[in-house]
Amino acid sequence: MAASLDAPEHLRVMREASGAQFDFYSDPEGQLIELLDIRHAGGRPMDGADLPQSSSFIIDRNGKVLWSHLAPNYRVRPKPDTILAAFDQLERGGSPAP
Repeated sequence: MAASLDAPEHLRVMREASGAQFDFYSDPEGQLIELLDIRHAGGRPMDGADLPQSSSFIIDRNGKVLWSHLAPNYRVRPKPDTILAAFDQLERGGSPAP
């Protein structure tokens, strides 16, 4: 899932153009990014608009954050192997490294 401050129509176009196989959610008021404390104020280079900071989370069914990764900027994402390793560690009952 990806959450964005962008309008739903813009996200639909982005999803279709990218061929993404996950959902894009519009959060124009920024409620989710405030809840997760990931607002990057003034982070969009072209106009200084706010962005959600690039971040990834593993959240259990009860809403508890089990693992998170906060990137240094909006262009960085953790590699799939990093996320899969976190799942493996959680499955073995350990605490994954951030």
